[in-house]
Amino acid sequence: MSATAPLERAIAVATKVLDRVDKEDMGKPTPCASWNVGQLVNHLIGANYFFVAMLGGEAPGGGGDFSAGAYRGAFDEASAASLAKFGEPGAFDKTINLPWGAIPGNAFFGLATTDLFQHSWDLAKATGQSTDLDRELAEQLRLFGS
Repeated sequence: MSATAPLERAIAVATKVLDRVDKEDMGKPTPCASWNVGQLVNHLIGANYFFVAMLGGEAPGGGGDFSAGAYRGAFDEASAASLAKFGEPGAFDKTINLPWGAIPGNAFFGLATTDLFQHSWDLAKATGQSTDLDRELAEQLRLFGS
């Protein structure tokens, strides 16, 4: 199993959920009190670009309204970039300087994986999909946070 397998699984879950999101869903509320579906889709995509920037020691860039366009393709592109960056030698060993403080690369990987998985659940809930997404991954991430 590759070191990035949990993130790959979280991305697969998000992809499956995003495949069932329609443009008409974008204004629906989500369990994330301050985000509607469109804003949550933007977060799923933008978060991947944030992960890439932070791993590269760059300042996080501005997002955009990914939900207004081909958001599935944008998610695929952002996810591939994130996986590639986490897959680079030493990614888990370096210190990541986030806007709110420094954390180890392996903790940042856990944060990234948990963020994508948790918000996939939120998106599934908001769009009437099953929230039974990947019990094994959910348990792994719960233990990671303990």
